[in-house]
Amino acid sequence: MGDRMLSARLKELEARGLVAREVAAGPPVRVSYALTELGRGFGEVYRAMGRWGERLAAAGKTRLKARTSRKNGDAKRASQNR
Repeated sequence: MGDRMLSARLKELEARGLVAREVAAGPPVRVSYALTELGRGFGEVYRAMGRWGERLAAAGKTRLKARTSRKNGDAKRASQNR
């Protein structure tokens, strides 16, 4: 992500009250951002999405194993029928 895009996203998050911007004077001027209480609340959503993603991945692996073993069984039966 480029500097302009990052700056635009941070300004948007600040406008929505999700991050707080702090400027420290002096050479060089330093700008820091921190999550607000509202922004930290997203952590719950983030963790829930992570758990859902893990379950989705596990379900996909289970289906893939079932599909693979089914294909292998079909191939085995086909070769036995020849």
